[in-house]
Amino acid sequence: MATGATLHTVTLHLSDIDRGVYQELELRMARHPSETTEFLITRLLAYCLEYTDGIAFSDGGVSSTDEPAVLVRDLTGRITAWIEVGAPRCRPRASRQQTRRAGRGVHPS
Repeated sequence: MATGATLHTVTLHLSDIDRGVYQELELRMARHPSETTEFLITRLLAYCLEYTDGIAFSDGGVSSTDEPAVLVRDLTGRITAWIEVGAPRCRPRASRQQTRRAGRGVHPS
């Protein structure tokens, strides 16, 4: 029988003086059995570094290749930031100019 995802509950006190962000966050993160601890922690750090209204972990997690690890949506549901976590690919999805314009971030693990 295959093991399911492990649910982790994290409480963080986020203080970012430069952006004026002071939040207490209660996060629930699902860890896929094939996901390493390093990847889980890197996803959490990316979430904290890019924290803004509308940020969320993707639904698919590591098992989804069509979604980023973390994304930000505006009030209309449009994706405003696409945040990848992990090793860089040989063929990047977007150029540096597109990344800067679209508000995308890459956080290597």
